[in-house]
Amino acid sequence: MSSSMHQRNQPKALPNLPRRLLALLITLTVSAALPVAADETQTGTQPEATPIPTMSPRELSPGMTGYGLTVFSGAETERFEVEIKGVLREWFVGGDMIVAELSHPTLQDMGVVAGMSGSPVFVDDKLIGAVAYGWTFQRRAICGITPIGDMLDVLDLVTEDPQLSEDEVPPSAWAGREGDATRQALEPVRIPTHRLHEFGLEDVETGPEGAKLKPLATPLLVSSTSPLVMSELKDLFAGTLFQPVMAGAQGGGIGDRRGEAGTEDLTLENGSAVSVLLADGDLKLAGIGTTTLVDGDRMIAYGHPFMGLGPMDAPVALAEVVTVIPSMAMPFKLGNVVREVGALRQDRRAAIGATFASRARMVPMTVEVSAGDTERNNTYNFRLWENREFLPQLAFICLIESLEEVSRVSGPMSLWIEYEVQLRDGRKMARREYVSGESLTGMLAGVQMTNDVRQLVSNRFEPVAVESISARLEMTPRARMMALDRVERRAHRLYPGETFRGAADFIRWRGETEKIPLEVQLPENLRPGRYEIHLVDGTRRTAMERQFRPELDRVESLDDFLRRAEPVFPRNAVHVLLVDPREDLVMQGRRIPSLPRSVDYTTRQTVRETGATRSARGRLVSEDRIEFDSEVAGTAIIEIEVLDPADRFGVWLPDPEEPPVPPHEDPLLEARDPDEPAPPQPPPGEPPLDP
Repeated sequence: MSSSMHQRNQPKALPNLPRRLLALLITLTVSAALPVAADETQTGTQPEATPIPTMSPRELSPGMTGYGLTVFSGAETERFEVEIKGVLREWFVGGDMIVAELSHPTLQDMGVVAGMSGSPVFVDDKLIGAVAYGWTFQRRAICGITPIGDMLDVLDLVTEDPQLSEDEVPPSAWAGREGDATRQALEPVRIPTHRLHEFGLEDVETGPEGAKLKPLATPLLVSSTSPLVMSELKDLFAGTLFQPVMAGAQGGGIGDRRGEAGTEDLTLENGSAVSVLLADGDLKLAGIGTTTLVDGDRMIAYGHPFMGLGPMDAPVALAEVVTVIPSMAMPFKLGNVVREVGALRQDRRAAIGATFASRARMVPMTVEVSAGDTERNNTYNFRLWENREFLPQLAFICLIESLEEVSRVSGPMSLWIEYEVQLRDGRKMARREYVSGESLTGMLAGVQMTNDVRQLVSNRFEPVAVESISARLEMTPRARMMALDRVERRAHRLYPGETFRGAADFIRWRGETEKIPLEVQLPENLRPGRYEIHLVDGTRRTAMERQFRPELDRVESLDDFLRRAEPVFPRNAVHVLLVDPREDLVMQGRRIPSLPRSVDYTTRQTVRETGATRSARGRLVSEDRIEFDSEVAGTAIIEIEVLDPADRFGVWLPDPEEPPVPPHEDPLLEARDPDEPAPPQPPPGEPPLDP
C-alpha cells in the first residue's frame, strides 16, 4: 500500500492492526456505516473533516517536490514550494526525519521562520508531515519535517477532557530532587558532513560536527512593553522552545480581535496560524505556530513539543499573522489572537494535540493598583495558565506588569501589598506585606506570594485547584526606611502589674533620629524571675513565631500548612515582646513546659537519637506593636527582673526549700525574758495549745 487515509475519531478497538490498515478499514466501512447525528455539525466547532491521504518517509526520495501551507500575513493560508533532500532513517527513537528545502518570496534570504512549526507539507497531494526543524543563521530555508505518521499517533491520544494526573510528583516538590520537567528541550538533530553531500547540501554553513537541525523556536508574543517583564519571561522560559518577543515594540501587537466584525467567519484549517495562551487579559502571552491537520473536533500542530509535558490543559486560539520580522538569528511571525477555539490536551515529541469540544480552565487574577506619584487607581484583570510549575511565576509577572502600567519601577519607592489565594474548596491564604527600597524587582522578590502559590499547588498532601488570585497594591514614590539605633531603659527591677518604661532611637533614611517611648505592662500574675523585652522587626518576628509555637513545624496536612501561614507580621512595625527566656522540651511539635529538671534531662537523653525531641527557648508572655509609615529594621533585647510581690510589703515568708530553724536557734525564743514563766505545754501526744 503506497499511501494511507487518515479518518477522524478512529475507534480504539483492534489494537493489534497496523495503523495504516486500520485507517483504511475505517475509511471503507465504519465511516460509511455510521450515520452522523443530526445536530453534530451544528454543535461542533469545526465541520466534518474529509479523509486526507498520507505518505510515509519510506516512499520519499531526493528530488521529489511538493508544497506546504502556512500563513505569512493575515489569516489566509499561502502555498510555499518544497523539494525533498532526503530522509534520516530512525533518527529519533522509532522515527524518521525528512530533510527538505522550502522556497517562497517571504523566505528568500531569510531561512525558515519561527512560527512555521506545524506547517503541513504535501507530496503528490499526500500529507507527509509538518515543518518543525531548522538551522539558525542560515539564509537557505532548509528544514526538518516531522513525519505525519508520528503526529497521527498524538492525535489518537486527544480526548475531550484533560488527562492530567493530580498525583504526579512535581520535580521541585521534594528537597534534594534535581531536574525540572518544564525545562525539557529536544536535542538538535546532527547531520554529518557526508550525509549533507548525499542530500546535495554541500554549500550550507556547518560546524566541525556537521549541521544541526534544531526544533524551530516558538515565538511567545508578549503584549507588554516593559523590559522588566521581558527579563522575567526570558528567565522563566530559559531552556524551553519559547522565545519571548515584545510584540508591541516590533510594530505588530498581539492585539485581541475577539468580537470584531468579520472575525466570526474565520475558521481554523490546515495551515492556519494557531496560538497557545499562557496568559490572557491585560497581559497576553501567546505561543504562535501552525496547524498541521484539523480532524473534526480535534487537531494536531507544531511537529515538535510545546514543552514536552505530556497531558496538558491550556487554551488554544485561532490567530492571525501581522508580519514576519526578518532576523539572521531567528526570523519570526508576529500575530494577534482572533478567537479561542479549544483546549490543548497533548504535548508530545512529535506534535501537540487539541480538542475543540471543550475549553481549558484558567485562573482569574485581579490586581488593584494605586500610585501616589501619579494619583492613578487602576484595576487589571488577567487569566493565567493553570499549570503547577508556571502559575506562581506568571502571577508574579502580572504584578510587575500592573505596577508598570501606572508608575515607574526604579528609584526610591514604598509598597503596600495585600493578596489572597482562594482555593476552589473554600479554603484560602491571605497575607499583607510592606516593603521599601530602591528597586521594584528587589522589593517584589521579597514578597511571599510567589512562594505561597508554589507551595499550595505542589503540596504533598492533596491536589488543590486555585479558584482565584487577588492583590491590592499601594505605592508611594519615596523610600521610607527606619533602623533601630539604640535602646535606653529606666527600670531594671519591677514588680508584677507595674509598667516598664523606656525609649528607643530610630534613624530614618535621609532623615532625623526619632526617639520613641516604650511601655510594657507586666501581668499581675507574672511570677518572679528573669525576663526579656524584645524589640524586633517584622522579618525577625516571623522567625520567632515558630520558636514560640513549635507546633507550626508539624505540618501533616494542607490545613496545617495554611495554619502556618496565618500569622502576619508587617515590616512597617516594631514588635514589642515580653518573653520568658526559659527553655522547654518540645516533643513531636508540642511544647512540654514546667517539667522537673530531672525528668526533662532524662527525657532528652532517652529520645535524643530519634530526633523526636528538641529544645525551644522562650515563651511569649505578651505582645504589642508600634506601627510606622516606613519599613523598620533592627532588633534589641532588654533584660528585666521581676521581683517577688511579697518582698514589696516587707512580709517574711519561709522558703519551702529551706530546712526549719531548730527551736533553740529561734531568735524569737532567745529574745524572751528569762523571768517570764514558760508557756504551758500540751500532754504528750497532743497537738500544741492555741495561745
